Formats: sequence, structure tokens, C-alpha cells
Amino acid sequence: VKKISKESKQGVKEFVSEVTTIGQLRHRNLVPLLGWCQDRGFMLVYELMPNGSLDKILFEKPKEGDQIFSWPMRLHVLKGVAAAVNYLHEECEQKIVHRDIKTSNVMLDAGLNARLGDFGLARPYGHDVAPGTTNVAGTWGYMAPESFYTRKATDKTDVFSFGVLVLEVVAGKRVSDYSEKEECTLMEWLWKLHKDQRLIEAVDASLSIESEEDKAMV
Repeated sequence: VKKISKESKQGVKEFVSEVTTIGQLRHRNLVPLLGWCQDRGFMLVYELMPNGSLDKILFEKPKEGDQIFSWPMRLHVLKGVAAAVNYLHEECEQKIVHRDIKTSNVMLDAGLNARLGDFGLARPYGHDVAPGTTNVAGTWGYMAPESFYTRKATDKTDVFSFGVLVLEVVAGKRVSDYSEKEECTLMEWLWKLHKDQRLIEAVDASLSIESEEDKAMV
């Protein structure tokens, strides 16, 4: 259940956006909206996702007995998110720009299938209509640099966010992580490794099997 504050003007907009957007969409890689109400605050009821969000399984320290988040599993999740994004951009009657693709908005069902959720910032556009300017919205680190001066949300800015998500899944690190040792952010660290031809070092250390590292690099 997602509860949105009645007092927040932005919250009301997000509530309306989610109900009108996700309420009409059906895809195996989207979180299904089951219902909503506004009697005791704005509430959205989604299908339960037993494995929580991708950021928890990816970044939180695993407990004893937890299943290892292997590369095949990660790739399966990434393919699911890609399918959801392609559906929103290409297969809907109107193009839907999500505007907030990130690990915490990717939910995992009982079979560890990815379900993209949280459509509070989503915007529909005609397939042949150029998006107009809008308020800059999204999550720092996932937002395409050009969005800050063009003030336009497009399918390309969604793809940029998806690219950042891919890097997080491969590296097993948050885009917001700052390394005191390296004195740089995750993205700066990746660029350094790329320039030094040491990009293999960016692969999550938990993917210790050499074949998995090679597949992740590909």
C-alpha cells in the first residue's frame, strides 16, 4: 500500500498520475494496481511483491541462508525492466515516460521477476508529439544531464536512467555511493577504470566466479 499525503500539492498530482497512468496499463513487468481510495488520505493498493525492491536485494548485506544474487538472476531482472520500458515507450497507445526509473522502483515478485512501479512522475505523450518543457523531476544520479537545461522528459532520458540502473546491478554499488578511498562518486570511479582499461574491477565482487564476471562485462 502506498500512502500519499493529502496536504502535499505534489502528492495529489502524483496520486492522479498513478491512477490515470498505471491503472490503464497491463504488462507482466509492471506492478499491477489493484485499487485506490481517498477517504483517509490518498492510498494506492498494488499487488504484493514478496521479494521487495531491487535495491534491497542488491545493496543490503545478505543474511545467512539468503540466496546469492547471481549474474543470471541479475540479467533476468534487467531484461524484465527493459521489457517494461520498451512497453511504455513503444507498445502503449500513448508513449509513457516514467521519469523515475531506479532500483527502489523495481519490485521483485515471488519468482524474482522484475516489476517496474511508482508512476507518480510519469507523463503520457503522443507517439508523434514532441514533449514540452516541464519541471525537472526524478532522482539525483539517475537523471540525464541534458534534462536540467532542456527541462524535457523523453524516452531518451528514461533510457539514461535505465543505463545507470544497469551499472548499479553490475557493480553492486549505489550511484550515490562516494568512495573516500578513491575520492570520487560511482560514475567518476567507473570512468577512471574505463580510462585505465581496468573496467573488470567494477564488477560486483560477490560475482566471484570468473565466467560470471566475463558475462557481466559483456
